[in-house]
Amino acid sequence: MHIGLLVEIACITFRHNVFTRIESRIVGRCGPFAVTVKLVSLGLWRDSSRERPIYRGGCPARPGLKIGLHSPGQRRTLATRIMKWICFALFAGASLAQDITFTNRAATFTNLEGHVYTNVALVKANNYGIIYKGDGMGMVPYTKLSPAFLKSLGIPVERIEKAKALQARQAAVAARQDQISLAADEQARKEGRAEAARWEAGAPARQREAERKAALEQIQTLSAQIAELRQQLRQAQANASDQNQAAPAGTYYYVPNQANRQLEIDNAEDQLRQMKADFKDKFGKL
Repeated sequence: MHIGLLVEIACITFRHNVFTRIESRIVGRCGPFAVTVKLVSLGLWRDSSRERPIYRGGCPARPGLKIGLHSPGQRRTLATRIMKWICFALFAGASLAQDITFTNRAATFTNLEGHVYTNVALVKANNYGIIYKGDGMGMVPYTKLSPAFLKSLGIPVERIEKAKALQARQAAVAARQDQISLAADEQARKEGRAEAARWEAGAPARQREAERKAALEQIQTLSAQIAELRQQLRQAQANASDQNQAAPAGTYYYVPNQANRQLEIDNAEDQLRQMKADFKDKFGKL
């Protein structure tokens, strides 16, 4: 008997916890479902209180003591009730969220801010407010209309709280997007400043590299000029030698300006050695 009592207490606790969680979650996310979920809980507890007495071992259980959900029939009955009430709750919530369309209906009203709308044609009521047509299309949010006026139009006053919740979520999303955008802009500015700092810090190195390249180019240019002068001198010496071999006795051909050419080459080589020495002292190895 004590075991049966413990089982019954555990089942009752389980059922109470389940419906309490369902109610708290749905009410927290979908306010219009609060009454419906409460009806579900009360209906199930009320129905369970009218259950027939269950017999155990040929003897009826003590008054007020139920075995719980061990019977397959009880489990099927409970599942059917749960599905019935959940479907009802979903239908009720959907009906609250559905747009209300007005046909050939005009109204004159004043919002909570004192603005008067005179003989405007009402189009429909959505999740946010009433859409009207006057000089142009517009919408008046539920949060700016009185509950009495909404009731006169057949609009559930619960939509005011729902509109506030939607506006709060939209504001939170917009604020989050603004924060993300500001953070992205700030990050871009930081990266730009860092890149500018790196570029400025690298200016001396770039200047030094430009000077190194210019000095190296001058060395290479002078080396090429010396090589060309030497080639021209050797070619002139070869031509003079060929002419002397073919010339008659007593005739001798000289290399034109050989001494001046050699002096020019020597001066250029001295200049090249000095340039290489200066390069090595300033920039290191060639």
